[in-house]
Amino acid sequence: MQSLLFRTSLVAVFLSGCGGDAAPPTSTSGEAVDEVDAVELHLQVVTFCGNCHACPSPDSFPRDAWFNEVQRGFKFYDESGREDLQRPRPVDVVDYYRARAPEKLSTAVTRFKPDSSLQFRKTQWHSKSAGDSPMISALTIRVSQADTTKKIIASDMRTGEIVEITPGLESCTARLIAKLKHPAKTVCCDLDRDGKEDLLVAELGSQLPSDNRVGEVVWIRSIDSEVPESPVVIAGRLGRVSDVVVLDADNDGDQDIVVSVFGWQKTGEILLLEHADSGGSPSAARFSTHVIDARHGTIQTGVYDMNRDGTQDLLALISQEHEQIVLFPGKSDGQFDIPRVVFDAGEPAFGSSSMGVVDIDNDGDPDSIYTNGDTLDSYYVKPYHGVHWMENEGTLPFQHHRLATFAGATCVVPGDFDGDGDCDLIASSFLPKILKTQIQQSSYPTLIWLEQQKGRFDSYLLETAEVGHMVILADDLDADGASDLIVGHYIDGSYSGTPSVSIWWNRRTKASPGERGVQVDLP
Repeated sequence: MQSLLFRTSLVAVFLSGCGGDAAPPTSTSGEAVDEVDAVELHLQVVTFCGNCHACPSPDSFPRDAWFNEVQRGFKFYDESGREDLQRPRPVDVVDYYRARAPEKLSTAVTRFKPDSSLQFRKTQWHSKSAGDSPMISALTIRVSQADTTKKIIASDMRTGEIVEITPGLESCTARLIAKLKHPAKTVCCDLDRDGKEDLLVAELGSQLPSDNRVGEVVWIRSIDSEVPESPVVIAGRLGRVSDVVVLDADNDGDQDIVVSVFGWQKTGEILLLEHADSGGSPSAARFSTHVIDARHGTIQTGVYDMNRDGTQDLLALISQEHEQIVLFPGKSDGQFDIPRVVFDAGEPAFGSSSMGVVDIDNDGDPDSIYTNGDTLDSYYVKPYHGVHWMENEGTLPFQHHRLATFAGATCVVPGDFDGDGDCDLIASSFLPKILKTQIQQSSYPTLIWLEQQKGRFDSYLLETAEVGHMVILADDLDADGASDLIVGHYIDGSYSGTPSVSIWWNRRTKASPGERGVQVDLP
């Protein structure tokens, strides 16, 4: 999500945990613990909880949450079928974590400046089907071949509808492209090379956590037609599919597909669908399947030349207990080299939610931008949620910079929003209703602007609302030289008057000295 939509709670001892170098704690059970026993317990917990991924830290959950987290962790381990690890006693593990955990999680946040030089005019599109309960999960910009205007393809996780929106300064119109189950991501392409634009869809198949093989890759041909062709399933019976991207991996002139199968606990992988001979009929395209990575939990993938060697590399954001951005260098034979870590959170409950690639410091190489703020796996607002910049200094992993602490951060997009020639960022957030009591207010920061000032960033508040955003985009929709903002609205319930999509038209290309203040005009 993109996606908080796709994450769920996984191995809880694995999602909650310990720091490997910390001193062993004293017991909280009321009984004296021998020092040797405490050291032994420390080693057992570190080994058991950190066997398949980074060992969790105790401050990832408050003290009172640890009993349930440890019980869930042991349950997941038992259900995995593994018997090769020495099991510490659950009661001792609970004691261990409670002795180290904070009573409450920290509420430290970035203090966003309330005034900004940006000015916007906002138009909205309301879906009749979604009503006051939209769940926009994907936004894609395309240039219509029919009239060369920029259109927005929006997908709703709740209704299953995929629509094409024509944005306007006064109003927006839309037409239905297709209705699926739970579309998670879309990408435009010409898969059959007939000169007409198609749409590929990552079909999650189940909005709720599940290992059922309900995910699909769906192909919708000729979306510029007045009535697009019926959707065709290219690959089915997969785990929950969160993303699709196209590339020519083997340099044979046709488009292959990388599929992010998020799955859940027992399903999930990254697949390459290699475009095979269609027997002379483009519409009868066939694909052979290759596994790139067998881990579950991939939210998002992107195709870039990260090492500038002329081949297409794959960048993947793998969440769940892995919490890494991983580079798969491309090779000329269509294969991918061994994976290399661009960023490792070192915390299996970090809550990865989105990534992007942009040369943020204008030094000629691609950097990564990233958000973590998923609360749908733990239902806690974490003090380390926020917006990050992974600076490419020519070696791996990239240099990590935390730009802002931002509760529930879900998506970040680059753009020159103030017209001063450098790369700024706008980020969004989403918090479910159940967490509103943790922030002690009904409205919370949902959009922020990180204005770049020669390598440092000033944080401005653009919006507080009761409805958050899983996905946003930035693009110059009206060709006036200023980056506009496209905002998808997502709500787990109903809130009167909620649009599905808002267009924030940027009315200023450069800040004027002494003029501040966000200005939003409703038509």
